[in-house]
Amino acid sequence: MSDELKPRTNKMIDCGCIWKKYTKTTNKPYLFIKIEMEDSLGVPQTLLFRAFKNDYKKSDKEPDLRIYLATDQDGNIAKAKPRVPYVKKETKIEVEKKDEVSQVENDEVL
Repeated sequence: MSDELKPRTNKMIDCGCIWKKYTKTTNKPYLFIKIEMEDSLGVPQTLLFRAFKNDYKKSDKEPDLRIYLATDQDGNIAKAKPRVPYVKKETKIEVEKKDEVSQVENDEVL
């Protein structure tokens, strides 16, 4: 079996996600990045970033994208909404229980 067809044994750790969005004013595409990590005390922290295409790129040595810390309209660092675990809504189904009467004709063992 070749190396390319072998299943991967390394485990990847999910630490965030990226959405492709568009600016409201110029409809310019950008990436919205959410990274979740733990600080040195084990407290979960969520970091939000925005990545834009580098329009001022003059050579291949310059980056294709520029990453900025996400801020709100007032210029404050944007805070992520806490993750709410998904809970499936339960549906109540009323089941009529019928009294089952077991009828035994003989108590004797055959």
